[in-house]
Amino acid sequence: GLWLCLSFIMLLFFVSEVDQAETRLQETNNDLEEFSKIASHDMKEPLRTISSYTSLIRSKHEEELSPTVSTYLGYIETRVRRLDNLLSDLSNYSALDFSEQDLNDIDLNKVLKNVKDDLKLKIKESGARITNNRLPSLRAREGHMYLIFQNLIQNSIKFHSYDKGIAPEINIESRLANDFYHIVFQDNGIGIKDEYLDQVFVKFKRLHSRDQYDGTGLGLATCKRIVEKYNGEIKIASSVGVGTTITLKFKQL
Repeated sequence: GLWLCLSFIMLLFFVSEVDQAETRLQETNNDLEEFSKIASHDMKEPLRTISSYTSLIRSKHEEELSPTVSTYLGYIETRVRRLDNLLSDLSNYSALDFSEQDLNDIDLNKVLKNVKDDLKLKIKESGARITNNRLPSLRAREGHMYLIFQNLIQNSIKFHSYDKGIAPEINIESRLANDFYHIVFQDNGIGIKDEYLDQVFVKFKRLHSRDQYDGTGLGLATCKRIVEKYNGEIKIASSVGVGTTITLKFKQL
């Protein structure tokens, strides 16, 4: 009886310690997300100033600039653009809010239309062809679904071999199985080697140099975070030189 009593007390102690550790971890995560949000916002303004002045130098003194100075300005503009993209992606990742009160029935067909409208220039320049069947409605926040569709479509357009003269083809299909919607994004892009498939959802993980493909390494990490917050699943399958398939799994309304 004494042994059982001591075991019970020890169990209560460990449970209490675990609860406190989880609370501290959550507080740390909240602090880090808040810091990331504030830092992203505060750093945007000096970036805009740098960008404005480099543009002003080009417009006012274009004829006076030597090739070397023009090249240096190009370096500055490229780095400013990359940092601006990184801050935007950090802000999107940190600002994801999952309050149940803000959820609505979201028609994914309208979300896809909005994304295609906003990416109209990229789609036109790449010659991308996007097809889909009838997509479902989900209980979600429209901004979250928009981020998923935007990131996945942009990736399919970006990670494509244009040397072959074949335009990107992106097919989005939905099917219902066991009370779950399976929404499948399939493209004919460059594909991913098997040994890297478990790394694509890791924050800031890049499989290619910036000279090959620009980006921050947060797009798929953001998609994964959103999907899992809705108690869904995201899976990826790919073949090098053939294309990539990403499957989202959401509970039926």
